[in-house]
Amino acid sequence: MVIFPVLAWQTKLLLDVEPDVARRLALVTVGSRGRELAAGLVAATLAGIGTVAVALVLPWLLGSVVGPKDPGDLPLAEGIALGVWAHLLVLPAAVALGALASRAASDSPRYGVLILVGGVVGAIVFGLRDSVVPWLAPPMMATARATTAGPSGARVVGLTVHALLWSTAVLALYGWLRRRRA
Repeated sequence: MVIFPVLAWQTKLLLDVEPDVARRLALVTVGSRGRELAAGLVAATLAGIGTVAVALVLPWLLGSVVGPKDPGDLPLAEGIALGVWAHLLVLPAAVALGALASRAASDSPRYGVLILVGGVVGAIVFGLRDSVVPWLAPPMMATARATTAGPSGARVVGLTVHALLWSTAVLALYGWLRRRRA
C-alpha cells in the first residue's frame, strides 16, 4: 500500500516533464496518438519496475527480512512470491492513476494533485473490509490483507483481475481525456 502513491506520483512526474510542444512533435514522429500515448505509459511502467525492484531488494539489504519463525508462517519462497505479486499488482494501477493525474490529462496542476490524492485516499477508504463499493478502487487494501493470510489461488486470480480491470478503466479515461485535450 505504501508504494502505490509513490509509483503514482512517479508516473505523474515522468509524464509532466514533457512539454506540450515536445509531445506534439513526438506524435508526429511516431505517427499516431495511440503510439505516443503508449510510449509514455511504457516509460512510466519501466521506471516503476525499477522502483519496485528497489522496494523488493532494500529490505533484504537492511536486514528487515527474516525467514519463518513459527510453524504456521508462510515458507520464505511463498512469502517472496506473494511480495513480488503484490508489488507487480500495484504497478498498473499506480501508473494508471499517475497518468490520469498528469498534466496531459488534467487541465491544471491543482486538478492533477486532487486526482492523485483522491485516488490514493479512495484506494484506502473504498478498500476497507466493509466497503460497499470496493470495485471503485484498485484492490490495494485487499491485497495487503490477502498477503498476510496466504491467499488461495482463486483469491490471487480475483485480485489480479480486479486490479487489471480497474487499471484498464482508468487508462481508458486517461486516453479519452488526452484526446479531448489535444
